[in-house]
Amino acid sequence: MEETASNLASISPPLKWVLLRKPHWGGDVSLTVTAHEQTCNGPEVDRQVVVFAAGVEDEQSVMLETPDMDADGYVPLANGGTDCDDSIETGASAFPGHTEVCDAVDNDCDQVLNEGFTVLYPDGDGDGEGDSSKPSCEGALPPPEFVANGRDCDDSDPGVKTTAAEVCDAIDNNCKGGVDEVGDCGGTLREVADFHLQGPGGDAPWRTVAMSPANGGYPVWIAGLGGQLVVRKAANERFESFSFGASTTTPPPDGSPPASPNHCGNYGWYASWVDSEGAVYLGGASGRVAIHDGETCAFASQLPVNDKVVGMVGFENGSDTIVYMATDAGQLFYWRTFEWNLGRPPQSTANSSREGHRYTGLHGFSADLTQDDNEELCVSAVTGGKQAVLSYFTRNDSLHVQSLDNPGDISGAMNAVWARSSTTACAVGDRGGVWRKSGVAEWTQQSVPPREAVDFSSVVMLSNGDCYIVDKSNNGRLHRLTSLGWAKGPSLPTHLTDKPLHDLAMETAANFWLVGDGRVLHYPEPP
Repeated sequence: MEETASNLASISPPLKWVLLRKPHWGGDVSLTVTAHEQTCNGPEVDRQVVVFAAGVEDEQSVMLETPDMDADGYVPLANGGTDCDDSIETGASAFPGHTEVCDAVDNDCDQVLNEGFTVLYPDGDGDGEGDSSKPSCEGALPPPEFVANGRDCDDSDPGVKTTAAEVCDAIDNNCKGGVDEVGDCGGTLREVADFHLQGPGGDAPWRTVAMSPANGGYPVWIAGLGGQLVVRKAANERFESFSFGASTTTPPPDGSPPASPNHCGNYGWYASWVDSEGAVYLGGASGRVAIHDGETCAFASQLPVNDKVVGMVGFENGSDTIVYMATDAGQLFYWRTFEWNLGRPPQSTANSSREGHRYTGLHGFSADLTQDDNEELCVSAVTGGKQAVLSYFTRNDSLHVQSLDNPGDISGAMNAVWARSSTTACAVGDRGGVWRKSGVAEWTQQSVPPREAVDFSSVVMLSNGDCYIVDKSNNGRLHRLTSLGWAKGPSLPTHLTDKPLHDLAMETAANFWLVGDGRVLHYPEPP
């Protein structure tokens, strides 16, 4: 016997059925309840069976599941229905028999997009492949930067397309859905779990990382609060510790070298730079500076002020090295080879301060390494609660301040800067603030990242103009900004995005380091 109910929209739940047992029914009676999509002749989307025992008056409830998140009247394919898209975002415009329109959705669920239309796709990066998420089917002729294919998986990077060669950079270069499918890249982007990276308390507060400009980026030095200082001297070696407070008598359980007693003191280190010989130059709290050569803390000194060192960059000219330091009170200092050899402290750089400006970061370059005083320094700063970028030229001891366009649009500090030339640089700050120079003299503000306006903490600008950026939110991530906008990858493993990131170091996209609260990540790091 079969009974149907098709006017459910007009019936207040619950729907009740009464089963009357006929006299000749001697055993148990089973009741099968089914639900169908749209009509009683539609596909069955759920079924339940209940049993009524003989001689017992019983009341049982049945609840059928017919999910319809987008409220279009159709049940998802996974539940036996015919709806190919039940998502809240786009599902309401996709169900069998629906009229096909020009968009990125299969409106009629026939597994074909935009049939009946001549579809073009924007090609913002000019690589010949378009962005499939932004189809254009308008009657008017679209702009020239449209193409007839939607194969591009990242329209902000001309080096990413289906015909591109995959390279070792933790990015999906060929749009096949994976990264580094070129064989052995030496490892993946992953956390480094060496014993000395954990710190005495098991959660070392790392603040700065710096790589050697030679030898494939080694040694790499990492430093942080409480005098924490470690070094990896060559690829695939374990980190050595020169940290204050580390045990020098207990052998590490993972085979790392025992900690050395030759630390540089109990100071919080916030800035670092590594020379071509592998020595690290450190700047920290209360104006403390030091140089560690990998064996001992060779030199240590004090700035004339007790301000925190927030940025550091160095330049080498033969046997002469000069290191510049920026403080959070808005002053610049320099320290040269002959000065630390003679036990002299860093010196104040002439005309380097600006009233009301607080420095937050420092980088620079030299157009001619064979000449002294030919360096240009770029300082990130904040003034009056608004952002500013300062360019300091040591050649003529002048300071130029450029206030940014509409600085009030993004409140908070500017936190870091990276300069490759006087017209090529990138600076980052709070609430998604990013500014660039790309072949021009002036800074221009960039769009905020599409996901969220996080507080950026550090930036590196590569030779191709890509800016790699980390943020100090509770879910710190690695971001990549090209000259065309926010690009995809490299992506951190999802289980490693639960802590702030404070600094990164990289010479190329094939080798980089990220450090933060109790975390050090490296690409490529072997298993």
